[in-house]
Amino acid sequence: MKAERVQEILARFPQTHIMTLGDCMLDQWVWGRVTRISPEAPVPVVDVHSYSYTAGGAANVSSNLCALGAQASLIGVAGKDVQAKQLKKVLKEQGVETKGIIADPERPTTLKTRIIAHHQQVVRADLERKDQIQPRTADRLVEYIASLGVDARWLLISDYDKGLLTPYLVEKIFALARRKGFSITAGPKPANIGLFKGAYLVTLNEREASAAYGRDIDDEATLSKAGETLRRRLEARGVVITRGDKGMALFPEDGEPYSIPALASQVFDVSGAGDTVIAVATLSLACGADLREAVWLANNAAAVVVRKVGTATLTREELGAICQE
Repeated sequence: MKAERVQEILARFPQTHIMTLGDCMLDQWVWGRVTRISPEAPVPVVDVHSYSYTAGGAANVSSNLCALGAQASLIGVAGKDVQAKQLKKVLKEQGVETKGIIADPERPTTLKTRIIAHHQQVVRADLERKDQIQPRTADRLVEYIASLGVDARWLLISDYDKGLLTPYLVEKIFALARRKGFSITAGPKPANIGLFKGAYLVTLNEREASAAYGRDIDDEATLSKAGETLRRRLEARGVVITRGDKGMALFPEDGEPYSIPALASQVFDVSGAGDTVIAVATLSLACGADLREAVWLANNAAAVVVRKVGTATLTREELGAICQE
């Protein structure tokens, strides 16, 4: 892309409102160092020196949107617990609108605790429930989305398969989108992919795409077949398959498949890179980019966040800078 076109799209970010619906999580980071092995079991003992918290799952998508200067509303479910309070605190500090997070006292807020020593993850512990939400909770979520103003023309659905995105809820969301005229992008899990038929754009990593296709993607031929098959099955304007150090592949409704090589980058952590990809692609589309431009910008954004430790975000300035490299 030409520099002028990049700046034209980036300049529209602050005037754009993106709704995000999905599984809300809190990431807890326990930082320390290892000095010995436990006498109780052959495991390292981590001397903890600090804690930090970041938004995870769909909440990280909203964090990415706000970091890029956009207006972001997060819609989902959390518990009535200390984790929910901490998650909302993190999000509000970043500027994310959290009124759409419905409290469900029957399920805990998903918490992922990562213990980091010497910049290496030692272990991760998850606290979560994955049973499906009740229809009454789904109805409250739909009502909230319906109440948002006409400036919210794009809904990003971030699926982590934690029980939020039930067939009942997704069917109602797509029906609402048809009535109100907003577009949907989605990052589905393979088990739920059939629910997202009719989305404007669907993003999957290569492992997820293999599972959704029903066959391993092990060469360019199977990649092409999988991408085209999934796009037709979903009736999407485009399907993106992210491929790690091999870059990304876009399969558009109109035109030939479009492959983008990965940027040369020192990778520290891929946590949350998929969140960044769909956030930037959706935001770019909302700002007038075509599919190729949106995916190209998302590929550049991913190259920034994988250089950072943890579920990281990037700014408009960082995205603009890497697009000039």
